Amino acid sequence: MMRGIYCKEYGDADVMTYDENIPKPSPTKTQVLINVKAAGVNPADTYIRTGTVAVKPPLPYVPGMDGAGVITELGADVNNFQFHTKRSQIRLVDTKRIISFK
Repeated sequence: MMRGIYCKEYGDADVMTYDENIPKPSPTKTQVLINVKAAGVNPADTYIRTGTVAVKPPLPYVPGMDGAGVITELGADVNNFQFHTKRSQIRLVDTKRIISFK
């Protein structure tokens, strides 16, 4: 299990739900799983949460696009990263996908 914040609807800050019992996702063959140690919420996240952007993520979604953590699992086809590698500038999309990181 893992913990996190997610939104089931768009709106003010009170639409965010904190949950300590989120099932841990398994990476697909082209993904990695990162144990996030620090995450940030920037102004773009606020616009998305309120629903004032042209393209909204499907609900529920996880706010916060920036973070840093340690790789804990690798997909079968991932060969350019290693276990326990520290990563920063993670772009998180939801609890199951990571679309880019440096």
